[in-house]
Amino acid sequence: MRTEKVTFVYSILLLIMAVILANFIAQKFTFFPQSIWQIILGLLCAMTPSLSSYIVNLDPEWFMMLIIAPLLFFEGQQTQGRVISQNIRNILRLSILLALITMFFLGWGIHHFLNWPFAVALALAAIVTPTDATALNSVNKGLVMPKGVLRSLNLESMFNDATGIVALELAIVWINTGHLSVGEALRKFAFVALGGIIFGFAAGFLVIQLRKYLLRKQFDDMTAQVMLQLLTPILIYVAAEEIGVSGIIAAVIAGIIHHEERSRTLLVSSQMNNLSTQLWKIITQVLNGVVFVILGLSLVPILKNIFAFRLEKSAGIILTAFLIYASMLILRYFYALYDAKRVNKEIPEGVFKDALVFSLGGVHGTVTLAMAFSLPLFLANHQVFKVRENILTVSALVILFSLVVPLILLPMVLSKEHEAFDVDELDQAYNEIVNAAMAYITTLEISDKRRQKLTQRIQTQRGYKYNKDPETWNQVIKQLDYVRNQAVENAIEDDLLSTDAIKLWNRMNEGKKYKQQNVKRIKKGIIYRHMLYRFWERLLNLFLTDKQKTEYRVKKYRHRIGKLEHKKECTVNNEERADVQAKITRFERKISLIQVYGDAEQKDRWIKAMKEIDDAMADDVAAFIEKVDKQNSDKGLVVALREKINNEKLNVRTQDIENQQNIDLMNVLQFELGFIKERNTEGKYSADLTKVLYDDIIAAQSIILEVGA
Repeated sequence: MRTEKVTFVYSILLLIMAVILANFIAQKFTFFPQSIWQIILGLLCAMTPSLSSYIVNLDPEWFMMLIIAPLLFFEGQQTQGRVISQNIRNILRLSILLALITMFFLGWGIHHFLNWPFAVALALAAIVTPTDATALNSVNKGLVMPKGVLRSLNLESMFNDATGIVALELAIVWINTGHLSVGEALRKFAFVALGGIIFGFAAGFLVIQLRKYLLRKQFDDMTAQVMLQLLTPILIYVAAEEIGVSGIIAAVIAGIIHHEERSRTLLVSSQMNNLSTQLWKIITQVLNGVVFVILGLSLVPILKNIFAFRLEKSAGIILTAFLIYASMLILRYFYALYDAKRVNKEIPEGVFKDALVFSLGGVHGTVTLAMAFSLPLFLANHQVFKVRENILTVSALVILFSLVVPLILLPMVLSKEHEAFDVDELDQAYNEIVNAAMAYITTLEISDKRRQKLTQRIQTQRGYKYNKDPETWNQVIKQLDYVRNQAVENAIEDDLLSTDAIKLWNRMNEGKKYKQQNVKRIKKGIIYRHMLYRFWERLLNLFLTDKQKTEYRVKKYRHRIGKLEHKKECTVNNEERADVQAKITRFERKISLIQVYGDAEQKDRWIKAMKEIDDAMADDVAAFIEKVDKQNSDKGLVVALREKINNEKLNVRTQDIENQQNIDLMNVLQFELGFIKERNTEGKYSADLTKVLYDDIIAAQSIILEVGA
């Protein structure tokens, strides 16, 4: 039997796996945004019996502390203090005035039409009023949002959570006591909101001073410093809630203070700032995903309740949720029109579109869900809070409406965001960069071993093997073979090659002829067997000495010759006997070559012969590659050709050169940065594409410097 702790761990793993799977699905099927797929995965998990047993209910206080506070802290980190100070009046109007107006009208409507007590109606209104910028980002992805509207929506969502939370607390007090003093409510709101601002500012300032003090005293361990910053929003939220002020507002203000500190210390601790920024991005993405998966999990029992009701009651609840959402749309629309007229003294052009976008942009999500689950099961008089399930159901449906309706209407109102570059353009750019880098490598005065290793490492920038068109590739390879043959024949005619080089070239041509004769007989099973053999060979290279490897190969080939001799004796057909004898002869040649190559003096002799052949072909092959490069816009073909030529070269054994390889790689990466800048200057790479390429290469340089990759 599983313990509660084990079940909790399984729940966390299930949530994270659902986020991972949903993100992959969203990449493949883009007709739904990522958040919708995460909700769907949450629904499927909750409806699967083998998985639903691992799901535990997350306490709303833990939800607010571990998820909402870090998310809002990160949003604050992305906001400049100057933006807050310049928009303070707009923030107050949106997060307090608009929120209170919405709560009042919704509460009055619910009280009047549903005959709910006004205190209960106010509780529901307080829950569905806060907006969520994260949920907005999930439905407006790929659309061009008006900058002013987007800024207002982000600022509103950062601060109206506190208004909703305080209003819900007052509504619950009203429900329990039966009365509520307006003066007491205002004092409570002022204390919670202003207290949250002051506490967030003070706590954020103290944490920053602590970090600076530690850095001055050389307590600069990066892991400890980054973990301190990651724990900051949780600690501040807990402390603020303990003293009775808004932990949400405190977390936001602390995040803004940290943004100002990070901008001032950008060059003092740039590596630490970069690491913490990247970590925060990953953490917020995971937390956002977890929130929507939890929403999907929560919808299952809510939907079960709806279907358990009579049809009339189910339809009534759904209609109630839709009317509440529609009412908020109308209120937000007319508020935006009023605000635009107040600022401009008249209704400016395009304001109706902006007002509609502002109205649809009031998407609800994480905070609404957490507030709904924070409702008590029992009232102060120990009676069951009967309408709790109805409030939960309506709140969840409002969240769904606020996600689905903008998903349908916003693309009709807004234009699509123009992509600075697509995946194909990025792939082509990487092919061009790698091709230019490989051409640059050929000009470096380094050994073949270093050149080969350097080329292999540069090729990994493409991230995948080039998908060659068979017809084009075969044609290019035939042309390459012709160029090589002509170059070597000309060298032989001019008496530029030694006897050893000519002998080695003839052996190489014999091997090619044999492959061409037998290529039609190759089957898929043989290919897989060959891949397994290559893997086994690489494994042996890790553990055997050169002498042991030579002995192993000779023994293996002799074993095969023994089998073929036995087969030859049992074969009657003369053609088959001749074919078997040809195989025996080929294995005997292999043994002879291995034994000769295994001898140090003979090895140097054949390496020298191979170098003669390479030198004889070098100029003509380089000219051929340059010709192919100019004739083909697909640089992946050119890179693949360079890769083939590089892999065919003999691996000359030299002393350990790892450190020198890193220096070589840094030089090549620096060349690539220059190449990207040149292409950007020529107008062939956009600014966005250039930034992505620059960031990738600079990150690679940082890794090499840090760990000596």
